[in-house]
Amino acid sequence: MNGMACPTGRMLALGVVASTMQLVRALEDGRAPAAVQDLMQERRRLLSELARKVDSSAGVGSLAALAAAVAESDRTLGALIG
Repeated sequence: MNGMACPTGRMLALGVVASTMQLVRALEDGRAPAAVQDLMQERRRLLSELARKVDSSAGVGSLAALAAAVAESDRTLGALIG
């Protein structure tokens, strides 16, 4: 079964997306850079856990797209928090 299609994979992918929303809210609320960095680290942990679950070519492509989005978001967030 595709790692993204299994319930655990879906839950992890949704966790990565949800953590992105938490990051946006943290920036909007003016949270400390250390708190934002902690959220970024947790999102990367979820993405790594998801990567261990992916076992098909379709899942690998989806994971690569999600990983690229997270990397770009991390670069943007890093620039914003200094």
